[in-house]
Amino acid sequence: MRLGRLGFWVAALCATGTALAADAALSAGLTCESPLEPARIRCSLHISTGAETKVEWADALVVSAPSFALPLRARVPARLTAPNSEVDIPFGLVATSSGRGLLTVRARALVCGPRRPLAPRCRTVQREATLEVVVGREPAAI
Repeated sequence: MRLGRLGFWVAALCATGTALAADAALSAGLTCESPLEPARIRCSLHISTGAETKVEWADALVVSAPSFALPLRARVPARLTAPNSEVDIPFGLVATSSGRGLLTVRARALVCGPRRPLAPRCRTVQREATLEVVVGREPAAI
């Protein structure tokens, strides 16, 4: 009988933890300008969560950048005035020459959901987003 109670509590903890993990899904997307010549490039990391969760804290961490377009800052915190399910984190790159290359940014966030018995309300999540950065004119199609 005692093993049955223990099994019940283990199952209850696992079920509530799984529900929180599903609710705390994080999606991330990148956008950047494509200048025609080397210049400052404005980019934005867009983070969104599920309907029942809110982002309490977030930042953008540049994991890799092309050698011709380096980040102004490798880590940029979000400026949140209140918890929200969607967050945009603007950041910049400096292009020193023309080229094409991949930019990878890691979104990190503290996501909180509604209170549930026996389950943590908040958890940290992260997701990477990749975008091809293009500086300069594209070769004309023949």
